[in-house]
Amino acid sequence: MSRRRPQRPEHYVLRLRVANLDDEDFVEIDYDASRLNYRDLLDTCCDELGVDKMDVEKIRKLPDIHIRRDEDIERFNKVEYLELVIVPTRMQRSYSYQL
Repeated sequence: MSRRRPQRPEHYVLRLRVANLDDEDFVEIDYDASRLNYRDLLDTCCDELGVDKMDVEKIRKLPDIHIRRDEDIERFNKVEYLELVIVPTRMQRSYSYQL
């Protein structure tokens, strides 16, 4: 019996936040599956959270997965919780007010 890979959804529900802030709430967005790649994911997360891409150290899929490439994103489930981890020296006060 062959195993089939589950069909990719048309869109994903991403719950986003900036890591290590006092406010631990997420914002929820719909993410179109046709745009599923690392670069677009980073752009989308930064736009939604008001973060400069140059300030991002990494994208973390909770609880403890470092997202590094397109293949990591292709394994996403329909709903995912993601954090942008900011380079500590680049953390701006304004990031705490974006959520």
